[in-house]
Amino acid sequence: SNFQTSNCEIIHSMFSGCTSLKSIDISNFDISKVTNMNSMFSNCENLETIEIPSSVKKIGESAFYRTSISSIVIPDGLETISSWAFENCQLLKNIQLPEGLKQISYGAFYRCKQLEEIEIPDSVKPVYDEWGDQINEVIGNYVFYGCSSLKRVKLPAELERISESMFSGCTSLKDITLPETVKYIGNNAFYECESLGSLRLPE
Repeated sequence: SNFQTSNCEIIHSMFSGCTSLKSIDISNFDISKVTNMNSMFSNCENLETIEIPSSVKKIGESAFYRTSISSIVIPDGLETISSWAFENCQLLKNIQLPEGLKQISYGAFYRCKQLEEIEIPDSVKPVYDEWGDQINEVIGNYVFYGCSSLKRVKLPAELERISESMFSGCTSLKDITLPETVKYIGNNAFYECESLGSLRLPE
């Protein structure tokens, strides 16, 4: 890459709306000072492939909204997938989430209609402060809303909450096992999961 990003703090919407962009390699970007990468590739409707820097710890809000990415390799150091990060990525079928990931925010994979399976690593778990209050989101509401091809999900071992509308509209989801740690199931969590034949609840 010829882009000089070493002194950048904000690269919000850097390539947003570049509708002819099909492939990009940003693996050499120096993002050590960057704090805002929101909407970086939003509405790049023909973007199919991307190489992400290994130093990325957070995928920004709406970063890949409405792109044509079908698969993506997430770097091992990633800790957060922000709200709406992959919203309406209609061709996204495969994504591997790294061990070390801590949080998947609100609507991250909203209406990824071709996504077929996903494994959420056990590192995605609640974090508490010294008073026992949870201080992280873990998995937000509407994360897999409308993922109509989703058939298999592995949930993290220490998950405590199935968030609101988490699997709403996942019409191909056939069975799911909830971890023994689950204490709460939100409204409409499995709404319109019409293929769901088996739901194994914690004892």
